[in-house]
Amino acid sequence: MKRLYFTALLGLLGLPCFAQKPVLDKSTFKNWTMTRSGAISNNGRYVKYVLSSSIYGAPTDKTIIQQVNGSWKSEIPSIQVTLTADSRLAISQVRDSLWLVQLGGSSIAYIPKVITYKLFSSGKQEYLMARKAADNEMLLRNLATGKQQSFTGVVDIVVSPNSTKLVVRFAGTKENGGLEQLVLLDPKTGKKTEVFKGIGLSNIVFDKIENKMAFSGMEKVGNGLERGFYCYTSGIGTVKVADSHSPGVEAGMNLERITFFNKGGNKLFIKLKPTPAPAAAATGVKVDVWSYLDAKVQSMQLEESTPDPFMLAMGAGSKELTAVLNLNTKRVLRLENEDDQTMFMPEGLEDEYVFPYTRSGYFDEAYWNKTSVPVQYAVSTTTGERKQIDFSIYIFSGISAGGKYTIGTDGKSPDIFSINPATGKGTNLTASLPVPKLNEEDDCAGPKPSAISIVGWTENDEALIISDGYDFWKIDPQAKKTPVSLTNGYGRRNRIQLGLTQRVTGPFKNNEAILLSGYNKLTHDNGFYNLHLDKPGEPELLTMGPYMYYMPYINPNDPPVKAKDANVWLLRRESTTESMNFFTTTDFKTFTPVTEVHPEKNYNWLTSELKSWKDVDGTNMPGVLYKPENFDPAKKYPVIIQYYQILTDHLHKFYLPEASTDNINIPWYVSQGYLVYTPDIRYPIPGRSGESALKSITGARELLSKQPYVDTTKIGIQGHSWGSMQTNYVITHTNMFAAAVSACGIADMISGYSYVHGKGSGANNQAFAERGQERMGATLWEHPERYIESSAVLRADKITTPLLMMNNRNDQVIPLSNGLELFLSMRRLGKPCWLLQYDDQAHSLYGEAVSMDYTTRMNQFFDHYLKGAPAPKWMVEGIPAAKKGIDSGFELSTEKDANGKPITPGVGLLRPESL
Repeated sequence: MKRLYFTALLGLLGLPCFAQKPVLDKSTFKNWTMTRSGAISNNGRYVKYVLSSSIYGAPTDKTIIQQVNGSWKSEIPSIQVTLTADSRLAISQVRDSLWLVQLGGSSIAYIPKVITYKLFSSGKQEYLMARKAADNEMLLRNLATGKQQSFTGVVDIVVSPNSTKLVVRFAGTKENGGLEQLVLLDPKTGKKTEVFKGIGLSNIVFDKIENKMAFSGMEKVGNGLERGFYCYTSGIGTVKVADSHSPGVEAGMNLERITFFNKGGNKLFIKLKPTPAPAAAATGVKVDVWSYLDAKVQSMQLEESTPDPFMLAMGAGSKELTAVLNLNTKRVLRLENEDDQTMFMPEGLEDEYVFPYTRSGYFDEAYWNKTSVPVQYAVSTTTGERKQIDFSIYIFSGISAGGKYTIGTDGKSPDIFSINPATGKGTNLTASLPVPKLNEEDDCAGPKPSAISIVGWTENDEALIISDGYDFWKIDPQAKKTPVSLTNGYGRRNRIQLGLTQRVTGPFKNNEAILLSGYNKLTHDNGFYNLHLDKPGEPELLTMGPYMYYMPYINPNDPPVKAKDANVWLLRRESTTESMNFFTTTDFKTFTPVTEVHPEKNYNWLTSELKSWKDVDGTNMPGVLYKPENFDPAKKYPVIIQYYQILTDHLHKFYLPEASTDNINIPWYVSQGYLVYTPDIRYPIPGRSGESALKSITGARELLSKQPYVDTTKIGIQGHSWGSMQTNYVITHTNMFAAAVSACGIADMISGYSYVHGKGSGANNQAFAERGQERMGATLWEHPERYIESSAVLRADKITTPLLMMNNRNDQVIPLSNGLELFLSMRRLGKPCWLLQYDDQAHSLYGEAVSMDYTTRMNQFFDHYLKGAPAPKWMVEGIPAAKKGIDSGFELSTEKDANGKPITPGVGLLRPESL
């Protein structure tokens, strides 16, 4: 009996060992199930979502369709699935076969050899249009009746925006001389109405009521082809409305394309394109002449004069210019000049004006370079008169829903103005708004941005709805009434940012209930509220909790979506410990799970908690501490502090386990037995960004050092980009950390002040340094001490922390040379430092193989210095350039010192005591 008892006790003691969850390994990245791309049927009874079997995507990704009550489910081996408007079918193209899956049933119909398909509704009938390869066949099926029509020789099909018209382009035949045929097709009866016969028929555009249709065609002129524009009117027919010889088309200009009809349907907005001038042969010495008088530096000019090869292949060349074609007079009026930068064409106002602006210089330099200040114009679309106006419409906000008011800002203040477009004069609508109008939380060195944003309009343009970043306000568009807080200051008072969950497509009804998202800036909880426009006051709380549902300010993807014909919503939810899954709700108080995909439950996952400290001024300095699921407070853990700017917003974020492309992957390191802490960093004083980072990061270390479960000798730091600059600064000012990783950041603020950004930009870095994220707040000559103090390379002799760097040759943001300055300095000083340069990679890594390589090397680096693991060969012996891509050096080094012990990296090159 005693023996049996002893055996049972041993079994019980052994249970935790058998129940221990495995840690993440690299195979996890390729075998991680996740949900995405959710949608709900119009009747609210069915949902669809994609089930991915790998973070990197896989051929086995599939779409799941299921009934909300869970009584029916179907799988389709494709990620492109459309639910029909009548909620009867799911349609998907699987390779070259079209599947028609009966929702809630077992029937699946197949249409073979399909190239593309489209669903559209005409009246109350829904149609499936499928193109087949054989004979350019088009099938048209009425999904309600099952009646099907077939047409051959179809080149293209266009459905009008309101689905009232179906336009088919048939290929030319020998019988009709090779002329294409443009036909209006009635999907109900199959009746065809010929619109036009010609060649190169394309660019079909409808007016608002779809009574008119404009299109482009080519016609033979001499030995070539010339483009013409045509307009078809129901009941009248087709007429040619423009060609290159039309009145108003200047010599050297060509018709390029039609863009849209005006609201009244009597004008066509079109694009003209200048005939490219013959390229001058460069017969002289090729020299870039940089002049201080240039509006843009040579690097930008060279980028702009060298079109992207892809765009050239697509036909890009000289700039397209906006013009308007009067359909009554057949006269073309050019509205845009070749030196105009942007043409604003607010919908509803285009019958009267368009708003181009021009400038010569780079917009980031407008605060000091007068050629970069935009010059704004209003151009009459009737007369072509161009008048300079005195407000900065380059941040133009559009017109009211009913078309009564034109709204914008003056470019100088955060206020919103009602503007007379003819004169440019504005009436300040938000002058009396009793809350801060600037984003006080923005701590860059330049002017603070506006906190005010436009939400929408109420019916009949009675009021403008705006947000101040926390609350919603009703504004009188004539500025005669005092602004009314629709949310009674609830958001600002409770530090809850309230935002829309749905895109505004029209005016709000005066008695409408609006679903808002709420994000608590103190707890970082997320939830939903109801706002009743006709009852100003505190919004109705629906739910709030430690999740991420939808946060317009933090996570703008996947907003809740409502079934069109039912009060059923589909939304996504996640938290630190709960992967992304879909739920349905009718009241945003109770949530029914649609998916329950939780691969994290199979591994030693993580938890998150807010952990804060106070600086000498009593300011609360928060951060997020991530611990393993099997955290043991009796153990001593190594810690990695990872940072950028504000990361507590991610307290409830679910981090996918994936290979590192720049920063560490938090689930990976926590599962491997590390703690990870992500402190917020704020920058109250211009030019002291490094000092702010040092205070936050060393303060975080002090906080962690007081915890009995932290090994104070094994704390490392890691940052990427701006975080990397902070890493470089920190290790030159303290020896508190056992190891550091710095990826793609600035090490020398002096040479970094004027470096030129890479391909695609060509701009220099001065504006970014003075007023942007680098926060110097002054030029190099006004405050040279700020740049000197912030340059890690000038204090490289103070570094005692082993450093792993990544800087890549194709990085268009931070040049490789800037990182090399620090690496070569540390090498010269005999300090332990390694630099990874990945061929064909840029500011962040792209691709599975290269990110797995970086993950391995960073992991080995931290494991060696923070866990005492043996060093790999690449750290001890290096990898000869001749073996690049051949020998990874991941295996442990076999090199030994004179005493037969493994060599420890970090001894460095021997250097003489003096020169």
